[in-house]
Amino acid sequence: MAAQVALAGFLRPAVAGERRGAPALRAIESLGYEVPTAVQERTIPLLLEGRDVVAQAPTGTGKTAAFGLPIVDRLTEREPRTQALVLVPTRELAMQVADALRELGRHRQLVAVPIYGGQPYDRQLRALARGVQVVVGTPGRLLDHLARRTLVLDSVRTVVLDEADEMLNMGFIEDIEKILAALPGEHQTALFSATIPARIKRLAEQFLQDPAHVTSRRRWAGSSSWSSPTPRSCSSAPVATRTWSPSR
Repeated sequence: MAAQVALAGFLRPAVAGERRGAPALRAIESLGYEVPTAVQERTIPLLLEGRDVVAQAPTGTGKTAAFGLPIVDRLTEREPRTQALVLVPTRELAMQVADALRELGRHRQLVAVPIYGGQPYDRQLRALARGVQVVVGTPGRLLDHLARRTLVLDSVRTVVLDEADEMLNMGFIEDIEKILAALPGEHQTALFSATIPARIKRLAEQFLQDPAHVTSRRRWAGSSSWSSPTPRSCSSAPVATRTWSPSR
């Protein structure tokens, strides 16, 4: 019940407690989480309203749930086309975020697949051919699949740039620009970054539409919060903390 009270303020009033909101509530309750982190409290309502968002938040603040819950809320069940795209800097983070999204969306049968370099193409091709609702990937490998036409973005409604400054540091900025330019005209974009250097600011100005800006520099240190690593322990918070963001 505590989770329902907390989440009901984030999900659209017409959705919370009804068919689309209820699966997210069940996922939260089954995981035992009750209290949102600051970045979740500030970001989730904006994303549910359809706003583009630039969120400056460090690792360990629960960013995955901040964008994951709105993705789950907007998901069209039994639709095998890619509806959300999450760009991350590393294969480890791609796997962790995909796992977290599956947990958040398990009551809606969410299908999320990590796509990253170093993994055989045939495994990724089979997964994409079966139908994937959420793709979580590194920019270089995603761009490869776009060139092969094995990844189709026509149905993407939500795009997330996670740890954008790290992707900049790793030299992915041009790949990101090419991917964003290939997206359909109607979509929502969320950019999460610990810092906002000038190059990331220019990227946001070019590709985001009138974004809301959120700043959350403090890591969560409370109990039963919504940011959880995979596996279920958090190096950035006390051992007793229950959270929702994988290795963040």
